[in-house]
Amino acid sequence: MDNYKEIIEKSSASEEIIDAINHLINQNEYDEKLIPIYVKYLTSNNRGLRDASYRILIHYPDNLKSKVADNVAPLIEPRDIEFRNLAGDILLKLGIYSVKPLIKYLKVDDFDIRKYACDIIGLVDDGKSIDTIIQLYDDNDINVVLSSIEAVGNIFFNNQTNVDKNHIIDSLIELFETNNEVVKPQIVETLGKIGGKESERFLLNVLRYESDFFIKIAAIDALAIVGSDIEICKMLMNELHSYPYDIQTVVLKTIMAISFRINDVPQLPTESRDIARRALADSDNDISSAGLIALGNSYLYDDTQNLSEYYDRADFETKQYILFNLLENSNDNVIQEFCSKIFKIYIKQAEISNIIDFISTIHSIWKNISSERKPIIITYLINLILQFELTNNNEMFELLSKFETNELNIAKELMIDTQPTMIQLINELFEKIDYLK
Repeated sequence: MDNYKEIIEKSSASEEIIDAINHLINQNEYDEKLIPIYVKYLTSNNRGLRDASYRILIHYPDNLKSKVADNVAPLIEPRDIEFRNLAGDILLKLGIYSVKPLIKYLKVDDFDIRKYACDIIGLVDDGKSIDTIIQLYDDNDINVVLSSIEAVGNIFFNNQTNVDKNHIIDSLIELFETNNEVVKPQIVETLGKIGGKESERFLLNVLRYESDFFIKIAAIDALAIVGSDIEICKMLMNELHSYPYDIQTVVLKTIMAISFRINDVPQLPTESRDIARRALADSDNDISSAGLIALGNSYLYDDTQNLSEYYDRADFETKQYILFNLLENSNDNVIQEFCSKIFKIYIKQAEISNIIDFISTIHSIWKNISSERKPIIITYLINLILQFELTNNNEMFELLSKFETNELNIAKELMIDTQPTMIQLINELFEKIDYLK
């Protein structure tokens, strides 16, 4: 054992030192007097030696972690990013033991070091340094101020029972009211982390009265995290059209995020339905999903264009959700128009296999569709197959043959009644379906 320690202290051969450190780690041997030596090796040009020193330093027992932190903290001063990040990682793993040696670095001349120390303290402090961090709101470097705002939020989030929530919120609101536009988005984001009724009220006021577009967006995103009251959802829903066009779909996303969290989705006003349709087309999955949920459990004729395009790129379960709402809860003219648009999309893409998948997906939810609606749906599908001249596709007709005989018979009668000039063709089609049963 002593031989390993001697090698670490005196050897100049990196591989020999690494081997000795690994032996001490395996034997859980952590010597206080070797800590400065390991810290020195953290700046070695030999990556293996740096890694071995890192591994033993982060495993020191609690009674020696303060000593490790005292020795490692000065390594945040050099400009070498690799060494600084290695030291920062160790300090984070040491946790609360790193706070005391880092506090002094909040007052050094170099703003970059002040910010780095603040970032780490924000992640490991137990709440006792909250006022020290709040004092950094007055720092002369904006990056340090932004770091302190984020750190306050992190300290609260990790120590909610150890800190004065109202004191933190008041300090942030007071800073917001200094009208420093640069820090406002970070304050809004931090208040979203902290939550509570006071934060909610403040964020709503920001959303209503703040003129800066990006600060409004930050408030919307924060409300999506912190909002917990259905009345917020209802208010935002009723005010949707009063927000700038470009953020209406983002507000809708926030409404849906809050309502899902409290399991109470408010009804979308008819005049705002166009916002949900625009949301469907958004590349942000959260926004497009919010648009789908906002449309509710039944669809209107004007929904079909955006809805069919959304369906085309949706996953299987979402397609099932859309089709159930369409086939079970929507009017016949909506079903007909949606199916027509789906066929057109896939014909244009020259993807007949997607039409087959579309009918297969209908089959997957068929048992949940009311029996009286089924023959009508079948007629729409067969008419579209006729319209797009797909009658030679046997796989498609095999899918049609999987519908129940009585459903097909009623569908046949409906088609003959509404298209008497096509009786012969209709009979031939149903004979083919019957043959494949």
